Amino acid sequence: MDQPDSNGIWYDVGNQDGVFVNNIVEGCVDGFFFEISKRVICAGNVFVNCDKGVRILNSTNAQVYHNTFVNAVASFERTERSAVNDHFGWHPSTGPAVRTGTGTVLWGTC
Repeated sequence: MDQPDSNGIWYDVGNQDGVFVNNIVEGCVDGFFFEISKRVICAGNVFVNCDKGVRILNSTNAQVYHNTFVNAVASFERTERSAVNDHFGWHPSTGPAVRTGTGTVLWGTC
């Protein structure tokens, strides 16, 4: 809430075993963003007026539960990506393969 219009909390590229619990996030582009990473718990948070309250992108085993969304959404996305011609080269190769099952759990949200 102290930095309106920020990108929020962003776990990016190769993070594992993240925990994001009992926070209030307001006015962000992506309130909580977990990208190209494995295993996270996102629970008990309140997301208010965010473009995307929770955004899980190209990651596996995200547990998202008991969060509250007010004028915000939860988004779970998979995109095609490759290390070939990637901006960083190594970036997509650090996370789970595109064809990997997500193992994501979403429940108890409102």
